[in-house]
Amino acid sequence: MLLNPVTVMRTRKEIGRLRNILTHSRDFSGNEKRFNGIVPFESNLLGHKVILTRHIKWRQLIYFIQANKITCSIHLASDNIKARATLVTLEGRGLACVFGRRGKGTVSGELAYAELLMALKETDCTFNLTLFESALAYGLAAMLYGQRGIKTLETPRIAFLGCLEDMKANGKAGCVQVVNPEGEIIVTAFVYGGKTHSYVSSRQDINCGRTAGIAIQKSPGAHCRWWSLSKEQVSRDFMFDLTGLENIARLSSLDDESVDSGDSFATRKYDSNEEFLVQFFKKPLLVDTLLFDNLSAKEQHEWDCKVARESVARRSIVNFSHYINPFWEGAN
Repeated sequence: MLLNPVTVMRTRKEIGRLRNILTHSRDFSGNEKRFNGIVPFESNLLGHKVILTRHIKWRQLIYFIQANKITCSIHLASDNIKARATLVTLEGRGLACVFGRRGKGTVSGELAYAELLMALKETDCTFNLTLFESALAYGLAAMLYGQRGIKTLETPRIAFLGCLEDMKANGKAGCVQVVNPEGEIIVTAFVYGGKTHSYVSSRQDINCGRTAGIAIQKSPGAHCRWWSLSKEQVSRDFMFDLTGLENIARLSSLDDESVDSGDSFATRKYDSNEEFLVQFFKKPLLVDTLLFDNLSAKEQHEWDCKVARESVARRSIVNFSHYINPFWEGAN
């Protein structure tokens, strides 16, 4: 049997990829992947399936987030440099940032934010943004910086509720997840201010504790994992400036006695992500599309494999056709 060399090569890569997934399925180091699975990003914003960073007024966006104390998350991805990044802001300041690049590992904090700004120049860099409450921001910060642990009981629902009550009693902010034996996230709860604010599932949004309890009961053998962090520790140790102008603005506000801090630093609210993002979106021009919209690295790889398969098929027909018909054109 004659095997297609391209098919053999792709099969070996798939086997290696699956082996890595099975080997590291219990690893807690994939912060960027956890963020993407929890943060509720929308698939279609402003009528576009994919938004590129070159179509976003990036500088105005960052200044606006800081000036208006916006709590949100931004996700970037580039196939050209094999990189992914997620930035979480809390009331206009950077709270958690993770940048991962294939072959070079993952960094977090201000160093990751600097890498994120450098990745913006890539022509294929995609962009997504979502607004959310402070509870989710603190939960993501706890996953990145806080204490972590695993709690297993015969009844996963009791372990889940026990972790929530412990955090509430100690005044901690954090995140609690229930994961089934296959590694799928069933429920994610965010604790903040002594209250449980929201539930998020990988399958659907869960808005009440009763629905979450039913989902947990349907997954026997699940275990509970948690991350906790104090609010004071977040403000003191982990938050950073996005633009470098925070100290200047603070000094100028202290000098100007006519400024009312309650009005000038009020947090603005938006009904949807599109309402917030539309003011920073630049509609793509035809010239821009023709100049820059090339194939991504993944699409180029698939195209190369298709060309290689067609080439192998043509050569096989020509070189081995005499075994079928000695009078076939091109037989050796």
